[in-house]
Amino acid sequence: MKSDWPAFSQFVARLDPDVICVQEVRMPAAGSKGGPKNPSELKDDTSASREEKQIVLRALSSSPFKDYRVWWSLSESKYAGTAVFMKKKFEPKKVSFNLDRTSSKHEADGRVIIVEFESFLLLNTYAPNNGWKEEENSFQRRRKWDKRMLEFVQQVGKPLIWCGDLNVRAHPCGLLVKHKAVAVEVFGPNPPFP
Repeated sequence: MKSDWPAFSQFVARLDPDVICVQEVRMPAAGSKGGPKNPSELKDDTSASREEKQIVLRALSSSPFKDYRVWWSLSESKYAGTAVFMKKKFEPKKVSFNLDRTSSKHEADGRVIIVEFESFLLLNTYAPNNGWKEEENSFQRRRKWDKRMLEFVQQVGKPLIWCGDLNVRAHPCGLLVKHKAVAVEVFGPNPPFP
């Protein structure tokens, strides 16, 4: 979005969605280095972060985004993070940033926003990836994430709209970085899909 904000703004104006869920926003949370962070606020403790925050706030105060309320769940650095843009005419019962929905604490790296309405929940997630090898910490982190997500989904108790970057792939060779090497390894020199 940042690389072509005018095109994104035109797209949103043309589509006129009630809700936009964004993952991997890559905006750091407010708070000083080494100090506590506020994952609901954009960082502004350096001249560069203040400038970036002002650019974002200016963009969000103009059409079509001025008609939206924004909730952020941000990481401590320019990593991960989620956002939900919702038209101001909608009033959710509650907005949570943690799968337990009772804590005011945000999930690590700002990976969850839950918007609760009377008749359904909207869940925006940015799932951690698996990493490349089972020995890596990311593989175990993903197993814990999957377990928590399954528990959450099983106890929701009302219809759930779940969107986001789930970091899954449709085919064994659907890896971005090693796509060609894995495709050749699994399927030979002519994989059945691009």
